[in-house]
Amino acid sequence: RASEVTEITGRAPLVTRFIGASAGSSDLRALLMSVIEDLAAHGLVEAPAEYDQDANKFCAQIKVLLTSVSGPAVVFLDALDQLKKPYRLDWLPETLPEGVRLVLSVLHDPTYETDSEVYRLLRRRLPENALLDIEPLTPAHGRDIFLALEVQAMRQLRDSQRGLILRHFEAAGASPLYLRPAFEIARSWRGWEVKAGQHVLAADTTGLIAQFISDLSKEHHHEPELVTRTLGYLAAAKDGLSAKEINEVLSHDASVMAAISIEQHGHHTDKLPPSVWVRLYRALSPFLIEKRIDEQPLLQFF
Repeated sequence: RASEVTEITGRAPLVTRFIGASAGSSDLRALLMSVIEDLAAHGLVEAPAEYDQDANKFCAQIKVLLTSVSGPAVVFLDALDQLKKPYRLDWLPETLPEGVRLVLSVLHDPTYETDSEVYRLLRRRLPENALLDIEPLTPAHGRDIFLALEVQAMRQLRDSQRGLILRHFEAAGASPLYLRPAFEIARSWRGWEVKAGQHVLAADTTGLIAQFISDLSKEHHHEPELVTRTLGYLAAAKDGLSAKEINEVLSHDASVMAAISIEQHGHHTDKLPPSVWVRLYRALSPFLIEKRIDEQPLLQFF
C-alpha cells in the first residue's frame, strides 16, 4: 500500500520488489542487480559494465552504487527474510544521498526465530527510530477487507455470517491471510443457514487453510488424490509449474488417474480431462500466485 501511494504521488521514481514472489527475487545477487538496473533506467545511477563475481566485492560494489544515486528515488524491498540464506546486509549503506529513501520490510516473530534473523541484523545496523512495527489489523480493517472480497466476487453474505467470520478473524490474531480462505469457504454457505452452529471455521489460519483444502473434496467433490497431488506438486516445484506441466504430471500419476477413471466416473482415460482441471483450477485460483519465468506463465500455491 505504501508503494502504491508513493507511485500515485509521482514525486520520485519508484523501484519496488516483492521478494519471494518470483524465482529471481529470492536471490540476493539477482535482486540487487535488478534494482540497480531500474535506477539506471531512470538515469539516477550508472550501471557497471560488469558486476564483480566475488560475493564480498559484489556487495561492496552495490553499496557504492546506492550511495551514488543522483536524484530523488524511493526503493521498496518487501520481505527481506524471504531471501535465500545465509542473510547478509553488507550491501546496505549507512547513509543514503539526499532525497533517496530505502524502505524495507522484514519478519519479526518469536514463532519464527530463524526467519527473524535478518530483523536482528537490521537492529544492529540501524538506529531505533528507523524501525516501525506493523501493528495487527483492527476489526474495522478486517471488515473493509472482507467487504472488498465480497464486491470482487459479487457474492454478498448475510450480516450474521459476516459477523461470525469477523469474530473468528479477531480471535485468530487479525491475520489478513485468515480472511481469504474464510471467504472462499463462506461462499458455499446458503443464505438461510443463519442459526448458531451451522457454520464451522477453524480457530487459526493454518487450520483454516487445511479446512479449505479438505472442503475441496468433502463439499465440492474434487477427488482427494487430485487435490493433494496437485498441491503437493506445486509445493515441491522450485519455481512453480505451468498449467500444461501440471496436467502432464497428473496424467502420469497412476493414483490420480485411477481416482477419476471408470470406477468413479464411468469412463477410462489416459489423460486428465480438461474439465477436471478447470474445475479444480477455479477453486484454487484465489490461492495461486501467477508469475513468469522466461515468458512462461507459472503457478505457485501461496
